[in-house]
This record gives sequence, C-alpha cells and structure tokens, in this order.
Amino acid sequence: MEQGIEYGSVQANLPISETLSTIVNTFAIFARMLSLQKNILVVEQDLAPEKQLAILKRILLNYLRA
Repeated sequence: MEQGIEYGSVQANLPISETLSTIVNTFAIFARMLSLQKNILVVEQDLAPEKQLAILKRILLNYLRA
C-alpha cells in the first residue's frame, strides 16, 4: 500500500494498518462463509460464489484507488 500511495494509485488518507486488516478479514470471512455454504443444503443461489468474491474484490479495490 505504501508504494501505491507513493505512486498515487492508492488514497493517501487511508490508515494503512487498519485498512489492510479490514480488507484481509472481510475477504477471508466472506470466502469462508461461501465455502461453508457449499457443504450445507440451502436454497439455490442466484449468484455463484466465485462471482460474489469477484464483486467483493472489485468493491475493495475501488475503495483503495485514488
């Protein structure tokens, strides 16, 4: 992130430690929830887990961009 801030591709006003921790935890928890759903009988999903993870990734990257 520090290099991204230096290059101007990441917002300079973001607290690095808190932002990275939040992103890693959010992505990991969401991925774990999706993997657990595959092992449990639930109503058919409208959106594939891979697509949901791609959307979450795009949201997080858009948040970081300057």
